[in-house]
Formats: sequence, C-alpha cells, structure tokens
Amino acid sequence: MAGTSYQLDENAAELYEKHTVPTGAQPAAERLLEHVQLRSTDRVLDAACGTGIVIRLIAQSKTQIARATGLDLNESMLAVARSVEPAADFPISWKQGDLCAIPFTNDAFDIVLCNHGFQFVPDKSAALHEIKRVLTKGGRLGFSVWSAEAPMMLAIADSVRRHIGEELVKSVLAPFSYRDAMAIENLLMATGFSEITIKNVEFSRNFPASPDVGLKVIERSAYANEVAAERDEVRAAIASEIFESMQDYRQGDELVEPLQNFVVQACAPNVSTAVPSRQTKEI
Repeated sequence: MAGTSYQLDENAAELYEKHTVPTGAQPAAERLLEHVQLRSTDRVLDAACGTGIVIRLIAQSKTQIARATGLDLNESMLAVARSVEPAADFPISWKQGDLCAIPFTNDAFDIVLCNHGFQFVPDKSAALHEIKRVLTKGGRLGFSVWSAEAPMMLAIADSVRRHIGEELVKSVLAPFSYRDAMAIENLLMATGFSEITIKNVEFSRNFPASPDVGLKVIERSAYANEVAAERDEVRAAIASEIFESMQDYRQGDELVEPLQNFVVQACAPNVSTAVPSRQTKEI
C-alpha cells in the first residue's frame, strides 16, 4: 500500500485481534470463504491479511490447499498473526509487503484473497496489476469490501467532526471508501480480469451496550492516538454522543449493528500477461 498512512502500532494490532476480528473481520471473512471455491492444489495469497483470520478459518475448516501466505503492510499485524497461527495441514508463511509492489514472483499463486483491505490501497489499479502478475494464468481473485457505511462508524464520524475536525473524519470513514459496485467492476475489467461477480451480503456485529463502547472501538483504530490526545472532557463528550446515537440498535445489553459488504470474484486472463517480477525469490 505505497504511500498510505494506514499504520497500526503493536497495541492497536492486539486490540484489533481481540475485539474487531470476532465482531467484524471474522464474520466478513466467513462470508467471503462461503463464496470462494478452494482447491487442494491452490497456492493461496491472503493479501492485506491483518492478523490472519482468513488463513485461520481455512485451517479450522480443514479445507485442503497447497499452501497459504499472508501479506500485510503492518509488521505489528503480522506479529499477532504469527502468535495465533493455527495448526494446519498445509504450510503457512507471513510476509511484510505492499500490495502495489507485491514481493513475490510471477505466477506464484492460484488464488488471491483480500478481506476488507482493498479499500485502503491508494493505487487500486497498480495493486490489481500486481495481483494479476502474481496469479497463474486463469487464477482467481476474491475480495470483500464494505458496501454500506456502518452505523457505529457514522456515529463516531459525526462526533469526531464536531469535536476534533473534518480531517480526522476521513480516517474514520476510510474503510467505506470503496463501495461503488460499478467502479469496482470497471476497474477489474480495465485491468484484464473477467468472469466478475459482485454479491452484496448482510450480517451483523454485536457490541456491549456500555457508555464507553465508542471509545473502545476508537482505541483499536488507526486514529486512536489523535482521539486519545484530546482533553478528558472532549473524549467524554464523544463517548456520550456515540452511545446516544446507537440506541436505535440496542437489544437488551447489546448493540446489534447491521452490516453489508460486497463479495467480489474475478478471474485473471488465461493467456500470459507477465511483466518483469519485482523479486526473483521464490516463496
């Protein structure tokens, strides 16, 4: 993700694994894998893998593949991924790297998966060309991106706008910045992918209905430090406003938030479109 500022420190990565993966990343990854057909010969690249939930789910389902590689820009995410790496019937490796300059050879993978990471890539065309390069001829791509803004994040954005400023709102809503199905399809076609399908899937995530729930969500975000630096009274006001905004989603002791995302699949060309590898080292 060349040029991106989406970096997490180690504590944020651990909080992400503890709180965000069970409530958001895992349900989304489950929906992605429900739609993707994996084969026993597949060499799988989990791009923008975060703490590795896609690979963990593949291993836990006992799905047989040839091998899995997790790639992420953030070394802190990979450190957590290694610490929770599952027992598997296939080899697993982790690599720090940029989706716009993938550090693997041409034709290295049969399928590339990406769960809620593609929206953070600043140059999506460059990333898709790189994905096409590392895919074998006729290889598959499957990824998920949010198709609608989440109510919790809209509540956070509204409060942050009032108390901190518009610039930080861009970080809050960045995960939802790539939700135009036509734009996704057009870019895939322009990059040479075919057999494109885009499905909208729905699920939900639960939060404890506690007054500080909004601040807890913020603590495991890329903008955590900016909010933490504010005065106590500002953070208290943000927490109160978020909690009030989410009351329509309250069910007893929980907030049940409806979510939507696209599951996108496409195939690389069946003829060679190889370009020079950025790295000659085999994985």
